[in-house]
Amino acid sequence: MNATTLHAVTAKEAHRLAKTVARRADALGRFRGRYRHNKESSRAMTGALRRLAMRFSDGQHDETSFPWELLVDRDLAQLMWSTVAAGVSAATATRDASALRVMLQCCYRAGLLTYEQYRDAITFEAKGGLPRRPAGTYLTTAELGAVLEACMTGPGNDATGVRDAALIAFLAGSGPRRNEVVNVDLADLDLPELKAWLGTTKGGAPRDAWLHPAAADYLDRWLEIRGGQPGPLFVPLSRTGRPLVGHGPLSSHQVWKIVRTRGEQAGITGLAPHDMRRFLISHLLPTTDITLVARIVGHARVSTTAKYDRRPQEAQRLAIASLDLPAPDPTAVQCLEELKRLSRELGLALGGSVVVSRLPRVSNGAASARVTVSGGPDDEVREFELTAPDLQGLADRLAITVDYVRGLEQNDVATYRSLFFAGVDIDELRELTADLLR
Repeated sequence: MNATTLHAVTAKEAHRLAKTVARRADALGRFRGRYRHNKESSRAMTGALRRLAMRFSDGQHDETSFPWELLVDRDLAQLMWSTVAAGVSAATATRDASALRVMLQCCYRAGLLTYEQYRDAITFEAKGGLPRRPAGTYLTTAELGAVLEACMTGPGNDATGVRDAALIAFLAGSGPRRNEVVNVDLADLDLPELKAWLGTTKGGAPRDAWLHPAAADYLDRWLEIRGGQPGPLFVPLSRTGRPLVGHGPLSSHQVWKIVRTRGEQAGITGLAPHDMRRFLISHLLPTTDITLVARIVGHARVSTTAKYDRRPQEAQRLAIASLDLPAPDPTAVQCLEELKRLSRELGLALGGSVVVSRLPRVSNGAASARVTVSGGPDDEVREFELTAPDLQGLADRLAITVDYVRGLEQNDVATYRSLFFAGVDIDELRELTADLLR
């Protein structure tokens, strides 16, 4: 080491450094305590803080050693967040911004930042992140049936299949998160009332998870194997299929592995426990109010529930087609198409034109269209608001004109044209045409 880089730390500096390190530890402890009620939230937010520290420092610091006290204003906090947000999804960037603001508050309470520094630093603008396609897999009812069938007929002993089927049916029929389902005890299950108590939830608010009758049947079969010994509802099994109730519940990772494996056995790759939650929400929304669906799955905001909707685009097309909108008279539509064709031919025959200026519209149940006729003796322009019968009459009139006008002598064309654009009755026009052609 180069001697010029050495610095003798004075006792005062050492004391100040030790005090700063202690306050950093206090701030981090406060941060972790903020999410102590939920392991999943604690993992996600601590991970966000670690990502901020490591990416901004190029891997030199993590959340425990980063000098958070240096973020004394909005510009520095903005620089840190923007550096990280440029390489992550918008949802991750939003979570990182939340973690940074909470950590800045903890730094203020631990004495690392003044109140003015804290208030300025948290005003950074958290807009950014990379767009990404919605996560997860849309699962049809038939595909879920294939997954449950794979539990019963796939590799493993009968007890494993029954347990896995009960677990997946519970996830798909009630929508609990995997961290919530592993904390359900046997005492929390009430099959006669078709409900299970979720005492440990992501938001910290316990709730009832209502059971589908089919899920209750799967659970009843599992209880015949598990037995009535108090403890977790879903437990590991020995190689022979004996429930290991005394070994604690299945872990969150084991739940993920069961769903992933059974999905692959059913020919569905990448299936995750959260896809069961998406299945429930996507299949409830067509018939159930979104506010009620949010309450069923434990969402505080309906906007969160809406993000879980994984119905294919075909469902959107069918939903629009199901609307009861007044439709134009099909006769009017057909006549307009005929008018468009005949008007082009009339322009060649008479040197005038008939222009359909817009599509049919419906007013008070009657279809109509605006038709512009031009090219009369003085090149005048007239507009008509015509209903379906009127359109049919105009189409007939044009057809007569196109059919017979080509047989007229040149001198008669001007007379015929004048009469046509003057609005002569169609019966008179037909007689006039016959007289001219004789």
